[in-house]
Amino acid sequence: MPWPTRTRKTAKTGKMKRLFNILIVFALTLPIQAQETDSLVAACLNQSDWFRLQEVYRTDSSRISPFLRLFSKAMLNHFLGRPKAAVNTLRQLLRDYQGELGSSNLISLVAMLGQNYSLLDDNKQAAAVLQNLVNAYKDKIDSTSLAPYVARQHNYRGLSEYDLYQAEQPKTIYQIPFKVQEVGDSAQSLFFADGWLNGHKGSFVLDTGASYNVITPDLAAAYGLKTIDGSVLAKGIKTLEGQTAIAESLQIGDLRLRNVPFVVLDLQKGDRIPAQALAPLKLIIGQPLLRRFASCTFDFTQNTLTLHADSTVSSNLTDLRPNLCFTSGGVLQVNTGDGRRHYPLVLDSGATTSWMGPDYYKDHTADVAREGKWDIKGGAGYGGVSYTSQFVMPQITLTIGETTFSMKQIPVITMSTEQNNIDGGAGRLGNDFFHRWQQLTIDYTRMTLELK
Repeated sequence: MPWPTRTRKTAKTGKMKRLFNILIVFALTLPIQAQETDSLVAACLNQSDWFRLQEVYRTDSSRISPFLRLFSKAMLNHFLGRPKAAVNTLRQLLRDYQGELGSSNLISLVAMLGQNYSLLDDNKQAAAVLQNLVNAYKDKIDSTSLAPYVARQHNYRGLSEYDLYQAEQPKTIYQIPFKVQEVGDSAQSLFFADGWLNGHKGSFVLDTGASYNVITPDLAAAYGLKTIDGSVLAKGIKTLEGQTAIAESLQIGDLRLRNVPFVVLDLQKGDRIPAQALAPLKLIIGQPLLRRFASCTFDFTQNTLTLHADSTVSSNLTDLRPNLCFTSGGVLQVNTGDGRRHYPLVLDSGATTSWMGPDYYKDHTADVAREGKWDIKGGAGYGGVSYTSQFVMPQITLTIGETTFSMKQIPVITMSTEQNNIDGGAGRLGNDFFHRWQQLTIDYTRMTLELK
């Protein structure tokens, strides 16, 4: 989610780590090699390390105990963007291993099942799954803990009344021109595409790091979007609650869609950023729309976003393993290495600059302290402003797949005044990273990032 002046990215990240407190005592009866493999799998799950887990699963699947094998398969299907397969494996996991899961994990997995039904546009079934969950636990846990699932159930029910994202003129390729435009007086830029929403002209931020399509309350009212029951939570500096609203029509470039959901959020709530600085940031196109296509290509030679109905990765890359995954909040991470370790960096065209996070700092403390220049910077996101302690490194060299590149004057965040999901983790690749390439292709079918 874009912000002017020392951008900090908002992303709804989940509560998955509590899901993966996997106990593998049962594995003690297995051969030593199987115990070791199970321990490695459990570590990957607890760390939400999907890239490492896919390698372990690919090479040692036969050595993983049946429960953790199925659990791993379900997580990989979910986080590697395969909702149909995720539904099947989650249903099998919930059916065959309720005893091993425990109530907390079971609740989280049922919620995940509902999410995948929704990704398949079966919101009626998603609502039924959540309704069954609420009915089963309404007398077992307190209403406050149950409230998010009730809200989600209502939201799915409201969405089920619409045929979402219906193309008016179906095509195999859609072209969306965009412009690189400064935000406020920040001297920092974002990608904007002109378009129409319910017949009203608007300028949309193209934001690969946004969990939702977003609209502000004033525009939602002025443009006549229809709100539905239920709510969603957007986590940034602080957590904000928003309602889903349906736009009858959306046009950007030659893409024309009907029944497009947006989350209505007050971007100024809790912020001390001047209103004029936020004025351009009222309409945001995020992952919910982008991931409906097989792939999308940012072409910076022509300033055009191309949405493809079919996968476009070159045929000689058919055996390439995924280097993209989704977070539990629905934004993309790319598997990035530095020669020592790999880091899942959020791929975020809605952040004006890139940075490395505390996870990177912990692995490179001595190097960063020796080579970096210390500073304190302020940044804004949903719900407020945070200040970070950071070192600006003269250069960091990274690798994605077979492509190696260097980022100059890149901040490394050591800590933040707020416990939030923006400044934490391994870091982000913002639109300064996007600008480095002539073309950047996100393939949602193969979950690969191709750079040219």
